[in-house]
This record gives sequence, structure tokens and C-alpha cells, in this order.
Amino acid sequence: MHLNKVLTILLFCNSFSSALSQHKDTLATKYVSKKWSKEIRNIIDFDNLFVKKTGEKIDKVTFFKMKKKLGDAVIEEKLNYNGEVIKYLAVFGTSSKFSIADTNNKPKVGELYPNIGFTTIDNKKNKLRDLKGKIVILRFELDTEKFRIMKDELSLLNTAINKFGKNNFKTFVIFSFSSSKEILKSYFATKENFEFVEKAVRLATKLKINRTPTTLVIDKSGKLVNYYKRIEDIDLKKILESSSK
Repeated sequence: MHLNKVLTILLFCNSFSSALSQHKDTLATKYVSKKWSKEIRNIIDFDNLFVKKTGEKIDKVTFFKMKKKLGDAVIEEKLNYNGEVIKYLAVFGTSSKFSIADTNNKPKVGELYPNIGFTTIDNKKNKLRDLKGKIVILRFELDTEKFRIMKDELSLLNTAINKFGKNNFKTFVIFSFSSSKEILKSYFATKENFEFVEKAVRLATKLKINRTPTTLVIDKSGKLVNYYKRIEDIDLKKILESSSK
């Protein structure tokens, strides 16, 4: 069933509403809150777009004609377990009002974290299972503007990593919407303890990250320690000691 997981990104020309609901096959459906922009438009591959109701393949021009005629549209982004897009499905005439996020199937504290894969902006490919033996820190950010505001908090994390031995940790800052160019201009782009991942909204969606910033810590055995809203709540010394037992 993992290969049939479905995640959807809700895209409106005027605005987006954020929500999660259960797919009829109990597969996860995600609606990402983000105003329509060129950045969002570029996420969609219009060469791989189909009308969900009929299965008909349509191009970008046809999509916007149908949207104008039928009303607001939802673009469902169907992913496999590795977060790769299988196809995009257009649903027309859908209401823009949705319920609050449903976090069923969200990875739980104390359990082995899914073996996610991602590539950093310097083209290093990573799989979580290959990082066992390290404490992995995943920091999810919306974009570089918000990241800039949080620079003092990130400085605290950088200092703690240096204090307790940088070789014990692998730290990734994962942006939903920012490009590598935007990231390289940001305040922390040169910090030695951070690696960066660009335009990873699909990964955040897949992992049920419903707010930013969110920081995840995964212990040396690959188990989720916890989700953190604030860096100062993370006790790296205690986590390191527990992982070493």
C-alpha cells in the first residue's frame, strides 16, 4: 500500500486554504496553504496533468479554460512512497473550504522514522537509514524570509552542536518553497553544521508537517525522539547520552 500513497496540493488562483483530510482509500490527502504565484505554478508539471473524473490528459491552456468555466480547481499530486510524483489530477468545481488538518498516520515518537530520501542543494543524496549512528536533526522551514527571522534560534542550535561534538550530528534545514539561490543568500548558508534542501513541500506534506518551523530529532537507532516547536526545548546532551546507552 505504501506505493499507492496519495498526497495532494490544493492550488487556487486567488488563495489557498490549508487542511488535511482522509482519502476514501484511507490514503493521506494534504492541502498546502500558499497564495498562487509563479513559484507554485512551477511545482506543477502540466505535461503530466489529468482530469481526475474522466482520466483525460489536458495541457495548461485547457486546465485554465476548464477552471474558468467550472470554478475553483484542486490539483491532486499523486506520489509514490519515495515522494516522487506519479501524476497530477485536476478536480474542478471544488469548494475552497476544508477542515482542519488530520494528523492520522503521522510518524509517532519512539517509533522508527520512515526511510525518507532527499538531496541537498550541493547535490548530496541522503537516505535516513544510511545516517544511523548519527543524531539526525530535521528543521522544516516555509521559506528563507521566515528563516531569516529565526536566525537567533538557529544560532543556539549551531552552538549546541559544536558543544556536544559535531561528528555526532547531521542537521538538515528543509525549505518548502525556497530555491537554492534564495537559500544561498540567507543568513545561515555558510554555517558549517547545516545542510540545506530546497523546494521540499512534497516531503513536508508526506511527513505531515503542519506548521513551520518544526524541528524533528531522530536518535542514532533511527527512532523519532520528538517534534519541537522551539529549539530551546531540545536537550541535545540528554538525547546524546540516551542514544549512547
